[in-house]
Amino acid sequence: MSAHYEVVIEAPIEDVWDTLVDLSRYPDWNPFVVRVEAPSSHARVGDSMTFTVRWGTGGGATSVEVTTEMTPPAGRTTGERRRAKWVYAFRGPLNRFNLVRGSRVQELEERSGGATLYKTHESFGGLLARFVPLAKVQDGFERQAKALKTRVESGA
Repeated sequence: MSAHYEVVIEAPIEDVWDTLVDLSRYPDWNPFVVRVEAPSSHARVGDSMTFTVRWGTGGGATSVEVTTEMTPPAGRTTGERRRAKWVYAFRGPLNRFNLVRGSRVQELEERSGGATLYKTHESFGGLLARFVPLAKVQDGFERQAKALKTRVESGA
């Protein structure tokens, strides 16, 4: 079971990346992940992060995630579109007993004309995965993606 969403952002890939990985600014723009406790203001491989999420219907949850992969946008290679990726995995108590597993991937792809395609995807597994509030996660992904687009395109 999984949730996913994508949106084209009319901004350079570097601007989208900088906003996406600046955890300290999430409360300023992100309606889904409204708070992040992390050892650094910017995401780094190996860092443990505690996310506080707000459901669109009210209420919310917290989850502990660990960054497992970060690939920032690199210099242009002839004929290739630049890409970037940030992956983190759920590491809460339910994960320790294989009850719920989750891994979220957020990818950026440079588009023609200077735009950026933002894609987010999370897959869930484990014995209790069927109890993950998937519709709420899906709604959160959509709200976050739209807010990221608004934030970056506004130049804030």
